[in-house]
Amino acid sequence: MRVFTGGIAVVLGLAAACGAPPAEAAPALPTHLSCASAMTVALVADHDESVAETRTPEQLAKDYAAVVAGSFSGQRKVVYRSAERTDIAFVDGQGAAQAVLSYRRHGGQGWRLEEGVNCA
Repeated sequence: MRVFTGGIAVVLGLAAACGAPPAEAAPALPTHLSCASAMTVALVADHDESVAETRTPEQLAKDYAAVVAGSFSGQRKVVYRSAERTDIAFVDGQGAAQAVLSYRRHGGQGWRLEEGVNCA
């Protein structure tokens, strides 16, 4: 399934939950989730490189949630932030993260949705 949000096409696919986080300082996205099962849905984003993004990761996450709803509803919470990466979790009424979107800074192109994961 492809969802278009501005200059971003998002492709959803089913994936098994990941194991240990990678060696890099930033944690793997599934480590932020509080899923009832071990199954997660991963997403991959394509970008229109001719369009520069001016919105912040917080604005992008809000706009994405407005388009797709479902797991990407509820309160948004920044769970990781660096100069180059921001991860935003969507938490339910009990504070459990049901979805996480990761944005990376791409030079003059601004922030781009890099990847995402949500509970299946």
